[in-house]
Amino acid sequence: MRRLTAPTTHPFRTPFGPAWRLAAVPALFLFLLIPGCAAPPEPPAPRVESAERSGDRVTLALNRGIDAARLELLGPGGQNVEQRWTFTSGERRQLTLSPAPDPGACEARLVETGGRIWTLRFEVPEPAAGGLRARMELPFGAVPRGVSSTASASREVWLPVEALSTFALTIDAEAGAPERVEVTLAFPPAIVANNNQALANGWSMEIAGGAFSFIRSLPLRPGDRKQFLFHVQPLEEAAGTRAVVRLRIEAKDAPALTRETAVRCVRAKELAQSVRVTGADVPADRNGAPDVSKRPGVLQLPTHLGQKLRAALGMAAPKLEREEPFSYQSVRVRNETDAAMALEVSCQMRDLRTGGPAVGFDLPVVLGLPGASPSNTLLVPARGERSVALPLYVDDEALPGEYVRHVETRLIGSDAVVSTADFPLGIEQTDRPPLYFTLLAALITALALPVLLLRARRIMRGFTNTELVQIALFGAASFVLVNVPSQLASTLISALLPVLNPFVLGLWDTLAASAIEGAVVALVPRPGVVLLAGGVRFLLNGILFGAFSPVSFLMTVPSLLVFEALLWICGCTRGHKPSAWAWGLAFGLNGIVAAGLNLALAMALYRLFYADWYIALYLVTNGFTYHAAGGAMGARLGLSLQRTAE
Repeated sequence: MRRLTAPTTHPFRTPFGPAWRLAAVPALFLFLLIPGCAAPPEPPAPRVESAERSGDRVTLALNRGIDAARLELLGPGGQNVEQRWTFTSGERRQLTLSPAPDPGACEARLVETGGRIWTLRFEVPEPAAGGLRARMELPFGAVPRGVSSTASASREVWLPVEALSTFALTIDAEAGAPERVEVTLAFPPAIVANNNQALANGWSMEIAGGAFSFIRSLPLRPGDRKQFLFHVQPLEEAAGTRAVVRLRIEAKDAPALTRETAVRCVRAKELAQSVRVTGADVPADRNGAPDVSKRPGVLQLPTHLGQKLRAALGMAAPKLEREEPFSYQSVRVRNETDAAMALEVSCQMRDLRTGGPAVGFDLPVVLGLPGASPSNTLLVPARGERSVALPLYVDDEALPGEYVRHVETRLIGSDAVVSTADFPLGIEQTDRPPLYFTLLAALITALALPVLLLRARRIMRGFTNTELVQIALFGAASFVLVNVPSQLASTLISALLPVLNPFVLGLWDTLAASAIEGAVVALVPRPGVVLLAGGVRFLLNGILFGAFSPVSFLMTVPSLLVFEALLWICGCTRGHKPSAWAWGLAFGLNGIVAAGLNLALAMALYRLFYADWYIALYLVTNGFTYHAAGGAMGARLGLSLQRTAE
């Protein structure tokens, strides 16, 4: 009798065409996204912003921090290395060269610790005329090193009238410096200096026309550095006016050295309009780089249950220690003035409802007085923006809720607050849903694994020897064709496409694994087939790759049990011939469960954070689409193999 077939109407042909077209949709989507998700770009090239000479030493100020290993001074044409300086490991924004290179234009090769090479060009200043260098800072630190402090509209120093400020005078003696000099420091009438402090430090004072002049005879030797500090404050009525602080250093048989610093007396509210806190990103690392792997504006505190679970699984768990920062925040400050600003940036945690200091965020007593706030210094160039990292200390007394980060900036050497800004901060315990899914998976694994091991022989008795051989072959094929290539390719793909790694790798491992599972289920449509085939793959992966970890059991056992239940509900393992929609639904729903469990384990056990769009894309693409398409293709392959065997 002739067998009747219906080649034109296959149960696994979808309304959109053959089942393989389902895989073309995410493939095309990823193809369009790949060009914009390549490896992160290289950091900007470092450059020298200023070069300052002090005796036989030159300090280069860079535009960004860099972990420099060595600096090599190149000869004419950039060929030979004439001088070499090495540095200890660690990020820095200043490079000190000793002995100093010859004055003039220089070209050097900067080698980072990681091996990246940059080219730097800078100008080495001439040695000081007469062997003397002098620098005035008013307030202390407001004029950066290497920036001229002569009186000009573009380099004036802003001095708040509401509080005391610290004036610093620094004198460096180099080779050829005179043995004794006469120093005269003249303050304008608009600025009042602390007379008692100056007189106690050996200065004499003269008053002429309301202006204070401090005079001192100073012995010097080559290599000496003398620094003097004065407390000064503008008069209230001087707000809005400009003045000049003058310095004159005289020596016998040597030309006089003069310096001037232009001062603008301002009120704090005028400074607040020009120096602003533009943002505060949390969480961040200790270098101020925002941590994109975690939810912005939120700190997730570990629960006691979560810590015990991670400890039981042999995983590292974050701890709340008073002596170590729990996290960091990156504070960005914008300077709209024409002068560089040296600032102290601090942050106080406040309660959202009361506005008072929040409990549980105090600085450790060993690092400051009780109730002190974390702070850091920051130099913001003229018309520029810089960021600084501030530590966040959290202890056991901190309660989940909403808080306010009150950020303040002050001029270094001044008590006046320049600007303030408030930013929200949410404190949460470990994400509840992922933790609950993880606990549910652990419960299912603990209950089901002993039962499966005890009833393994009974499960296998439901299959013939031929079927058991087929199941073992398909399980081994899944390991060889999926696990091995994935292990080899995952490192390379992760380096090239760190964000899209699961989607690109899923085009092969998820599709291929689902196709093999679909084929074996179509060949042996009986309950337990997925458990046996998945068990073979799991054992081979654990024996050859050492993947017998608690996490792998939590992932494998619940996924296989749910898969078996879905196949039985949809009629795939009950002896029926389900439609393509039922078959794709079973595989697709199982993919969503497996992908969701994978994300939950990563968030609960590894404390990873995923954006909502990433979770949705992962569940739809890696979860449903890949599994449904692979299962449909595998079922079609299994039925073809069955007809061939018959």
